[in-house]
Amino acid sequence: MVFHLEELDYKVGVKVYRGVLEKLRIQKDLMEIYDEFDEVYKESVTHKKKDEKD
Repeated sequence: MVFHLEELDYKVGVKVYRGVLEKLRIQKDLMEIYDEFDEVYKESVTHKKKDEKD
């Protein structure tokens, strides 16, 4: 994993993700950015909770 998203505030994470897309010159509308980031963020948090259980 490149980013430890579970340690980031959600708003900060979206800004970072959006900034990366802009640097890569990938154009997406705001809702698409939020939807994609939301999936990644939820998976990251779920993965962390699973690791904490183990």
